[in-house]
Amino acid sequence: MAGGARRINEVERRHYISQYDGAIAYLDAQIERLLERLKHLDALENTILIVTSDHGEAFGEHGHVAHGWSAYQEETRVPLVIKYPGQQTGSVSDANAGLVDLAPKVLAAAGLPMSAESHGVSLLAAKAAASLRSMFTEAYLSAGRILNDRAKYPLMTWAVISPERLKLISTSDGGQQLYDLKVDPAEASDLHHRRRLDSDRLLAELETWKQRHPLRTPPRRSLGQSTLERLRALGYLR
Repeated sequence: MAGGARRINEVERRHYISQYDGAIAYLDAQIERLLERLKHLDALENTILIVTSDHGEAFGEHGHVAHGWSAYQEETRVPLVIKYPGQQTGSVSDANAGLVDLAPKVLAAAGLPMSAESHGVSLLAAKAAASLRSMFTEAYLSAGRILNDRAKYPLMTWAVISPERLKLISTSDGGQQLYDLKVDPAEASDLHHRRRLDSDRLLAELETWKQRHPLRTPPRRSLGQSTLERLRALGYLR
């Protein structure tokens, strides 16, 4: 589906969700094949299984469709399921965690040291650390993507979620929004102008994080024809 800032009607929304559900069903089937293969190899009980995603998806929320256009929860909140070797029972954690924590988790479980450049923590310790740390995210839009969509977007969007579940969204054009995710998980009520002290506190924390983790633009390189065709088949090129 074409992404960006646009309104969709309920018929379109149901259609998009049905297609998304179909993709999830396909993925479920592939995970089942993987598990059966691991069982066949007698490797399942010696394997850490992690199911997650690199992004969410918008289906009209906040006037957006698809992903990569904002830092709202529907585009940035993802599932995380971990099955440890020998684990027989499950549990649910509400700890603040991010994809940046996955590499430290795997290294810790394998008994390997964590890289000094890592920004995350092992999820074994994340529950204890959840009450002490904030989580950060950023979205970058290329000029070409904005031009193709023929819409005005801030080039950069950042977000910080505090341990008490306050979320500040800040954009490179100076915009700010504040949400209390505990009572407003859909981010429907912007509290920025009513709670400026909280906004300023989170903005200062975000600015410190940005200074410590500056955006690194990868070098440009040419892609081969086969790579271009694969990207086109996945819908990333038209």
